Amino acid sequence: FPVTIFLVESTYKGEFICIKLPVAIALTSYSIVAVNSTEGAGRAPKNFRLYASNNGTSWTTLQTITGATYTTRVYNNTGLSANTTLYSYYGIVINQIIGSGTTSGITQIAEWILNGKEYFVNYINDTSGGSGGGGRYVRCKAVRGFHHRRAWGVGNFSDLALS
Repeated sequence: FPVTIFLVESTYKGEFICIKLPVAIALTSYSIVAVNSTEGAGRAPKNFRLYASNNGTSWTTLQTITGATYTTRVYNNTGLSANTTLYSYYGIVINQIIGSGTTSGITQIAEWILNGKEYFVNYINDTSGGSGGGGRYVRCKAVRGFHHRRAWGVGNFSDLALS
């Protein structure tokens, strides 16, 4: 896999994809869908690292995957299910693909699906009575938590030629 480019670490080189989401999410799971073709399965990522960032410059390694296996063209990963750290940028660096021979120079992904939790703040008006004179007052309470949602999918990554 003769790659000379890198996203984060000069010691971990490979083809990479970066996306910036319109809202920050705490990534909890993701899927990679291989291209539906004769060569597609062999061009799917086997070894890769998943990164996250809030500025697109300083990256945190979320996972290192070695030997990814696909079931019906799909690799599913739920290893981040307890994650609560929000990021706006996600990147994947593919260091090795499944196949060899004629397909070894091309990486192909049909779809990369990111699932996560979006942080929300919900303000609740509390109109309970105040002290003295029977007056009422309004108090805002912030209720914070995570809203689970299927976040974003990116697709049609075709023929990412190696540099």
